[in-house]
Amino acid sequence: MPGWEQTAAAAAAAMQASNIHVAAGERMAREQPAAHFLYQEIDALSGIDKLKLRQRLATGPTHPADALRTLDVPTLWLTGAEDVVYPPFLSAILARMMPKAEVAQVEKAGHSVYFERPAEFNRIVDAFLARYC
Repeated sequence: MPGWEQTAAAAAAAMQASNIHVAAGERMAREQPAAHFLYQEIDALSGIDKLKLRQRLATGPTHPADALRTLDVPTLWLTGAEDVVYPPFLSAILARMMPKAEVAQVEKAGHSVYFERPAEFNRIVDAFLARYC
């Protein structure tokens, strides 16, 4: 994971220097500039200090990964292959510990798959829900 962290940090710094929202990603900014602008504006309205939030999450209570084995609930780990906020490869590792977990990864998408690739996101979630509802 150190390799991913270094690569992701460098990509995030480059995006920030170019006024690209890290959770939206470079691809959204390039391919969907209007959606990227909207994403930035919505985020600005939230008023959430992301740095403080990350620090709070990092110092909060944690549970051993093995506790995932006790979660007997259908779970979908849906990530974007180009995510630099969350390491997408962790989803497959964690999902293997869960009795009813599935993993889906959307190519050419960053952290906010639901926003960047809504049709693909909805197709995956709909199929997942159809299997359990």
